Amino acid sequence: AHHRMHTSTRSDSFSDPAAPRFVHELVERLVPDLRDQPAVVDGSRTLTYGQLDKRADALAHTIGQQAPDAPVI
Repeated sequence: AHHRMHTSTRSDSFSDPAAPRFVHELVERLVPDLRDQPAVVDGSRTLTYGQLDKRADALAHTIGQQAPDAPVI
């Protein structure tokens, strides 16, 4: 199975200190403009940026409940 993530960033994002360094930061930055656009496509399944952001938030909440004192997960 092929997995891919479509991202759209400025070409100078690597030199921009405010540019996202992690995938979740990139998704959060793109959600307002691309909420209903495809973010992840796997065969016939598609998640929009909004759906991906919602699932990521739920996962982060669950991890936080399971390991509230963990310094880094």
